[in-house]
Amino acid sequence: MRLDGRTLLLLLSVLLATSYARYVGVSDRSRNHNRQVVAPSLPFQPPCHSRKTLTASRSPHAILARGGGEDDGDSCRPKCSFKNACCFSGNGVTSRALKPNALSPRVLDALTTGTERNDYVVRWTNDVGTVQVFTAATGPRNSAVFLPLTVAGGALKVGLSGLCGCTALVVISGGAVYFAHYFEDLSFQANPGDPPANFDANVVNFLNHGNGAYPGLQAADFNFPDTRVFVMTPKRGTRTIVYNALITRLVATVATILPLVPRDNYEIYGYQPPHMNTAAGNAAMDTSLGRALFEYDPTGATPQARLFFQSNVMFAAP
Repeated sequence: MRLDGRTLLLLLSVLLATSYARYVGVSDRSRNHNRQVVAPSLPFQPPCHSRKTLTASRSPHAILARGGGEDDGDSCRPKCSFKNACCFSGNGVTSRALKPNALSPRVLDALTTGTERNDYVVRWTNDVGTVQVFTAATGPRNSAVFLPLTVAGGALKVGLSGLCGCTALVVISGGAVYFAHYFEDLSFQANPGDPPANFDANVVNFLNHGNGAYPGLQAADFNFPDTRVFVMTPKRGTRTIVYNALITRLVATVATILPLVPRDNYEIYGYQPPHMNTAAGNAAMDTSLGRALFEYDPTGATPQARLFFQSNVMFAAP
């Protein structure tokens, strides 16, 4: 078959156009592929996971009522446990606490600034004369201290240091104080690979019956209308309690043991737990962050009592 010149020119044009289109397509796909593999610039970090939001009540005295499922809200943070030793960080206690009546009598110091309160809490939670709610000798279990408040017993201080996800409970009546420490991994949420947390055994049963080594909460000492109940527990953001539903159960358990205590006498305090694998988190352990201190002094004209959560005065009498 013979093709004239015009037909040959037309076929050549079609072939050239097809080859160009294929070349452009390959180049575009190559450029798109290159764009996909370019890493995003720092400080981009992938999210840990999707998170539930459990928000605490606006009232500082209200019982938390929201729940419907637990999520720690911060899976990037190692859970506070005996193994990671966060409760020892920043704790300068070097010997076992003295008996309360071995403390020198003193009237409680007047503290007018945040800096004074911070330094005071650090000093006395580290002091060897302060009764420690948790020490290395406690081992990997929850613990509690019960102490009567009497003139004969003298002045006393009870402290807890290095909270980085654990929860503290303080119950104060006119005649006694109960101060408990609950490990995060044992009671609320375990670290990956560890046995699951058991809130019923390690918190509910502990409150009702003790755990053999440490006392439970006794109604005979605290079931009065003027008793005050304080909970220090981790938060996320400004008002979001990490373990909201379980803290609600803790409060309900206390309320069952102490039915005469009005609900307005309960206060939930959320603290921001530091990340212990960071320089900032380790430095925070040398401040009042994650610390709690109760003190009682009957030596003045009127017996005095005071409770600090971090550098905040939660309770003072008179």
